[in-house]
Amino acid sequence: DPNLALVAGSVTTNRGIVALGNAVGDTTLRVTADKLLVGQVWTIGFKALVSPAMPYASTINNEAVTSFDSAPGPGGRPDGGTSKVSIPGSPFFDKAIISTSNPDTGSTYFDPSLPDLTIGEKLTYRMVMTLPQGLTQNVSITDLLPAGLTPLEARVVSIGSLTAGTPAIGISGQTVTVTFGNVTNSSGATLDAEDRITIDVDARVKDLPGLVAGNKLTNAAQADFQIGSRTGSLTAAASAEVVEAKLAIDKQVTPTTVTLGETFTYSVILSHEAASTAPAYNVVVKDLFSDPNLRLQAGSVFASSGVVQTGNAPGDQNIEIDLARLTPGEVLRVSFQATIETMPLPNGLVSNTATFGFVSAPDTNLPSIFIRSGSGSDSADILVATSSLRPSDQSPLSAYQEAFTRVRHGYWELPIVLAGTAEPGAAVGLEVRDATGAPVSVVGITADVGGHWMAPPIFTSAMPAQDLDALASLRSLAGRQTAPAGETPLSQPLPAAWLPTTTSAPYTVLTSEVGPAFMKEGFKRNMDVTFNGVVDSEGAIASDPAQAFMVEKSASSTWSNRPGLAPPGNLVWNSFARDFAINRQLGR
Repeated sequence: DPNLALVAGSVTTNRGIVALGNAVGDTTLRVTADKLLVGQVWTIGFKALVSPAMPYASTINNEAVTSFDSAPGPGGRPDGGTSKVSIPGSPFFDKAIISTSNPDTGSTYFDPSLPDLTIGEKLTYRMVMTLPQGLTQNVSITDLLPAGLTPLEARVVSIGSLTAGTPAIGISGQTVTVTFGNVTNSSGATLDAEDRITIDVDARVKDLPGLVAGNKLTNAAQADFQIGSRTGSLTAAASAEVVEAKLAIDKQVTPTTVTLGETFTYSVILSHEAASTAPAYNVVVKDLFSDPNLRLQAGSVFASSGVVQTGNAPGDQNIEIDLARLTPGEVLRVSFQATIETMPLPNGLVSNTATFGFVSAPDTNLPSIFIRSGSGSDSADILVATSSLRPSDQSPLSAYQEAFTRVRHGYWELPIVLAGTAEPGAAVGLEVRDATGAPVSVVGITADVGGHWMAPPIFTSAMPAQDLDALASLRSLAGRQTAPAGETPLSQPLPAAWLPTTTSAPYTVLTSEVGPAFMKEGFKRNMDVTFNGVVDSEGAIASDPAQAFMVEKSASSTWSNRPGLAPPGNLVWNSFARDFAINRQLGR
């Protein structure tokens, strides 16, 4: 037998001599004796080694040949005989993953020799047991799946030409068992598909807590058998590795500081993180314009891939983009435009959040245990710098610039420009009186979200009646004609009328402040602030005014106890506004 090798020196005999077989390299043994008498028994023993290259389940055959003569010399009758013994080989057991349900996963990540599996993916194991010729008793195969896999179905694909009883298939927890009982192999000497039992087991990766990318799922199986008096078991295993999608979202806005009515652009980028190892399926990106100050520009939504479900129809205030699949390396880019319609109080910030969601498998009809979902969000903040509407082609101070370009040296005096701080969104009233106590001007302005306000230029004498455009520009600086949502309007119309008189310094400014509507505690405060600065004949400031005294006029007024809020009496001179006025008057 080509699968047997004689063990040198192992040949023994109880009579005669060993003529061949005990030397190193001998492949045949020969024992001779001069005679064998009636009643005598000649016993020869030897050892053989099975080749490691012998195929599993192969039958080992060994044959002995005898020859003799009926007479010790010539003239006798020659005769002989043969005897053959066959030893059945051990069964062979193998296991492999023959298919997976998702062609997107492949085997790119981690060990390239192992298939990659994402949560929810289905795979099929195949176990093959090759049996030797003869009767094999009590054949059973047990397949133990790891915790991350759920067995779905087991089936006997084929038993070749083997004779066996009806197999019993059972699934209990993570264990699949197939029992055959006695199996007979009567096929030919050549091992082929007719000598094999083939079993397939379907399983699916479940969303097990702690199961992460890179985890190895090893499925171990055991085949138990009995051949004659010989019992044994064989094991085989197959492994796969878990992969998982990890997405990141980044949201930006340009510009980051705007004014009412200004259009700006959001951009959203959805991409795979560096550690992502699988596609994301049924990707949904949403942006809900829930802030009442914010309005989406219908028709401005762009997506580099996928379908814009909402956002581009008139009246849409929600954005949704659906994408069937985002593979590692792919990027989804979304952009859209929005405007600020009303003043966001109290801090002037409008935060807008984009969210995303996805699942691990393309089949959304799977039970929840086989679906792993992912989600995330990112926000971008817009700061509204002023509560005044900005003309589409001008800067926030364009109205001031327009006003001062109309001031001519010696014709109009430079105006007084006051600025201060108040509760964000509060209505601030300014009454300017000259040294005689006569009113010069009454102005109403709304503090912006930073708590700052700047009054329109206050002229201390009558403006030329013929320059009505300049008058309109100056009056518009007092604020919007109607109060934005969440603000408390002043008692007087906006803007208030100027009351020009012949004036002289120092000026006294009476201020009042009414808290914004969004504040629960509500307050009203009044204070008198006297400026002792001197205004020359040209309206220029000879020295910085100083705050003489500040008192609350109303004994019934209350004050907010919120931390970080400045006390009342916070009127200050805005040197920037003053310098702006002087520079414009000088043509700089």
